[in-house]
Amino acid sequence: MFKLNFLKPQDSNVLHNALILYFIYFIYVYFFNFDSGKSYAPVYMRAVKDVIAIMIYIYFSKELLTNFMNINYRKLLTWLFILLISTTIWQTYQSGNLTYIDRLKNIIYFMPLAFLINEKIFFKFFLNFKYILYIQILLLPLIYFNYITLWEQRIFAGTLSSPNTLSLALLIYMIFIITKHTVSITTIAHFCCATTIQLFTQRTGLFFISAFILSSITVLNMIKKRRKTHLFLILYAAIFIVGTTLVLPFHTYKLRDLYETVTSPYGSIEKSEDTPQPKLRTISVTSRIDSFIRILNTAKNARPIEYLVGLSSSSYIHIDSQFLTTFANHGLLTLAILITCILNVFKTQLRLADDNEYFYFFSVLGFALSFITYSSWDYFPLNIIFTALLYLGTKQTSTLSTKHVNKINSY
Repeated sequence: MFKLNFLKPQDSNVLHNALILYFIYFIYVYFFNFDSGKSYAPVYMRAVKDVIAIMIYIYFSKELLTNFMNINYRKLLTWLFILLISTTIWQTYQSGNLTYIDRLKNIIYFMPLAFLINEKIFFKFFLNFKYILYIQILLLPLIYFNYITLWEQRIFAGTLSSPNTLSLALLIYMIFIITKHTVSITTIAHFCCATTIQLFTQRTGLFFISAFILSSITVLNMIKKRRKTHLFLILYAAIFIVGTTLVLPFHTYKLRDLYETVTSPYGSIEKSEDTPQPKLRTISVTSRIDSFIRILNTAKNARPIEYLVGLSSSSYIHIDSQFLTTFANHGLLTLAILITCILNVFKTQLRLADDNEYFYFFSVLGFALSFITYSSWDYFPLNIIFTALLYLGTKQTSTLSTKHVNKINSY
């Protein structure tokens, strides 16, 4: 069987550079109208990423075909890919709505890229993620402080157009810093910059997911007497506290509104003098709860076949939960295989606990926790990263050590 680890350096650079480009690609949206997550840029601007993907597949056609022909190689992921495509085609046929075609294109064009990424390419990308971070740092004062924003309340989305996507990407980068990088002034500075940028995305839920994961890594390292990572956790907490107190009271309002949502089922979005931001329990928290309840009520009246292939709908069902989105559009079988793929990474990485620094385990955990209240896998280019994590995280051999990772840029 052809192994992608034997790709020539110049071939590996093709994939690495494509990943870097994809993470700064959406900067073009700032030059066109943008409303509620939808860009009104010309079709040719949006099609560039599709053309790049097609060119990569032509270039690596032999390698890609070899992996897909061997059904036993990453069997669960192969079946997940097949089910996503088949159920999307079925939903398109049933509804006659082209929104499913957009979803199908997203699956076909970008998920297979993950099957071409080996471990060296993947870690080289994260070693060079600092350049993507630098671009976010340059954009922040230009966009945030000049009120040039894609989203209401000056939520910062950087070069990824979605604050959820940017926040989760930064979390995976922070996990990489803690688990794979050597501790130095430079890595500490990169970690602080990533945390600060994440603060401006105003994704409170992802901030708490990040805090939980960083705390877990710190506790595990303390138990195993490995690398001292508690400094990163202290810095993370300090930046959050200082940021929410002096710069972004948004998170304070979000926590208050979450509390009021739990204690009272009703709310409003009125403004007050001491609360310049509108109350968000209706916009953010309650809207999620309402959508969850609505899709579960729809499922009660569904036919048995719909539980397998997805609920009948006139268009693609988008819910702020990847698990429910997958169930609604692709059925319980696809959802079950997705969850099994996630659990398979956990199982594999726990078995290799003595040989790695938990990068795959906690990166997939970050995605899985975000799937409760965000449909992270639906968004490009995070779908490539998540699929690559599932793909590489089930390797039966040890992951590259920190010492080896730091030498990858010479690859």
